Amino acid sequence: MSQLSSHQALVENAYAINKQTVQPGMILEFVYTKISKQGKQSSGKYMILATSDFVKRSFDSVKMLHGVTLEVVPKGGLVLLAKSTGLEWANSKLKARKLKLEKVLVRDAKAYYSGVIKGAIAGSLKGSYRTFREDRIGAIKICEYKWPKELLLEDASNTKLKTIPKDPDIPRLDQL
Repeated sequence: MSQLSSHQALVENAYAINKQTVQPGMILEFVYTKISKQGKQSSGKYMILATSDFVKRSFDSVKMLHGVTLEVVPKGGLVLLAKSTGLEWANSKLKARKLKLEKVLVRDAKAYYSGVIKGAIAGSLKGSYRTFREDRIGAIKICEYKWPKELLLEDASNTKLKTIPKDPDIPRLDQL
């Protein structure tokens, strides 16, 4: 059974982004064109949790994007992963957050797949790991996912984007 509709219902907004700004932990939506061995093209819409940016391995002819398709990931599983990694802002100009996957990722996507993903998706998530060619991805958007409030509150207390100067006459927001 596809879990995609439950994830799409939790997307508040989607913002078009450049491929160069893709980072691990982002929830992305895009159109991907598959080409069969017979040369037949078919396009489909995907929603993934990116596990890498666009990388070119030594044996690849083009850059690839690695991710876990949300079609088979239950909503609770994604929230559980977010609780274990935490959230952070994906981009200073957008309201979208991403998972802090840098905590668990390694730069070599194949090693990450073999060491972490393969074992985790052997059961109910089997077949969720995907690799996408950069030249076949179009209309890429980052999704503003509706995360549980407790994750957002924890995220807000961990952010260090603004430093408020110490002034005895002006109370700091975190002291109110």
